[in-house]
This record gives sequence, structure tokens and C-alpha cells, in this order.
Amino acid sequence: MKTLANELKMAGSSINDDDLILHILKGDGAEFNDLIAAIRVRETPITFDELHAMLSAHELLLRQQDAAIFNISIPTANLARRTSHQGPRYSSYYRNRSNQ
Repeated sequence: MKTLANELKMAGSSINDDDLILHILKGDGAEFNDLIAAIRVRETPITFDELHAMLSAHELLLRQQDAAIFNISIPTANLARRTSHQGPRYSSYYRNRSNQ
């Protein structure tokens, strides 16, 4: 956006920093909503350089969060078969009944 603003200035048209900042804030995605809300309630206007630094830092944070989500190991569980500890008495009982 700053490059575009500089090109407009060189072409004879200009856009002031306040308008440039408003256009940038309107164009950011939903993942920047919290940051944008904080910027809008500031008592002093934000400069373009401050905005750039804040957006860059927030974008880095989002990337780190995305990377952390993909690096989470998925827990697994081993299936244990339950066996009867009652002894052979029950197994022979069921074997004899099935033969009848």
C-alpha cells in the first residue's frame, strides 16, 4: 500500500497517511480484527510505520500459531485385550457347553 501511495504521489495525485491507514485497516482479514479494534480506540492517531510494525508482528504471531497447531502430536491409545483371570475352570465349562 505504501508503494502504491508513493506511485500515486509521483504521478501527481496523493493520498495522505490517514486515508492510507484507513484503507489498510478496511482491507485486513478477520484474523486481524482484534488488532484493528485496538488501533481504532487509540487516543493518538497511529502512524504508517507503527501500523506496519504492528501488522507485521501480528502476522508473525498468526504464523507461529498456525505452525504450532500443525506440530501437535496426536495422542494414541493402545488397545489392551481383557482376559479372564478366573482360571481354566470357566473356559472348560464353556467349551463343554458348546459341545452339547
